[in-house]
Amino acid sequence: FGEVTWDVTDKFQLIGGARYFKENISGVQETTHPFGGFSGSPVGPQFNSDSFSKTTFKGTARYKFDPSLMVYATASQGFRGGGVNPANLPFASGIPKGFEPDSLWNYETGIKGRLFDNRFFYEVSAYLINWDNIQVQEVDATGAFPFTSNAGSARIKGVEAEFEFHPVPDLTLSLNGSYQDAYLTEDQPPIPGNPNVGHAGDELQNVPKLQGNFTVDYTRPLTDSLKGTLAADFGYRGKTHTQLNPTSPFNVPLDSYTLINLRAGISSDQWSITAFVRNLTDKRAQVDAISSSQDPLAYITVRPRTFGVTLSRSF
Repeated sequence: FGEVTWDVTDKFQLIGGARYFKENISGVQETTHPFGGFSGSPVGPQFNSDSFSKTTFKGTARYKFDPSLMVYATASQGFRGGGVNPANLPFASGIPKGFEPDSLWNYETGIKGRLFDNRFFYEVSAYLINWDNIQVQEVDATGAFPFTSNAGSARIKGVEAEFEFHPVPDLTLSLNGSYQDAYLTEDQPPIPGNPNVGHAGDELQNVPKLQGNFTVDYTRPLTDSLKGTLAADFGYRGKTHTQLNPTSPFNVPLDSYTLINLRAGISSDQWSITAFVRNLTDKRAQVDAISSSQDPLAYITVRPRTFGVTLSRSF
């Protein structure tokens, strides 16, 4: 990989870069006896291999109006190599031997700045991502055996923002969040017997439209060598779901949630001790879910309300 920066003027800067990937993947698997009543196990090891290569590019333009205000625009390309699936599953149906690389183009523009004698920092950006040949987790027609496949193309449109404010000495207020609309732009290639296959217009799974975090931190000196901290943070994630196809019997809607954490501590240059409460309201936030013909419905949730103390030393 390499990157070049050109200072066109004192205020205008251009950055260009490129990366080259080459990946070789191989796998071997052998079934030594029939599986749970299924017949037809092949004899001997089963081999599978593939290779992938790609050159990706990035370009950025920045303009600084003054030390406290900058605008930028970026176009960048991403790439992820493919892989192999289990090559020796005679009792499962429709599992492809491997999956292809996926790639994307990201187009982003934004502004960064500071106001009120550097007491207020802001950063706002908007982006458009075109994602091709998406790699997704699937299960075979029996619902028992997971594998990876490619799910066509998708588009993600979003806005991100981050703000930090110091209204008085020692107090920091931070707010960050995003809104994104992520959906398939073409049908996923069909997989026989798989009800999870997505179609154009289906929203990407586990991608909430809205999420954000708000933090309050008050840190001030207690003595010449000690300082104390009181802090709280509030995190929000909007509702989402677990499968591309919303009509799949295995799709599980996930509720939105808000989590609250508190902490108080005392620290020196070398030592710190902090008491904390995580998930103050004891929310059973639904992070993900497991659902298939072989598994009962199960929600994956965050840790329940937890009290604790940490002690650390820097060396």
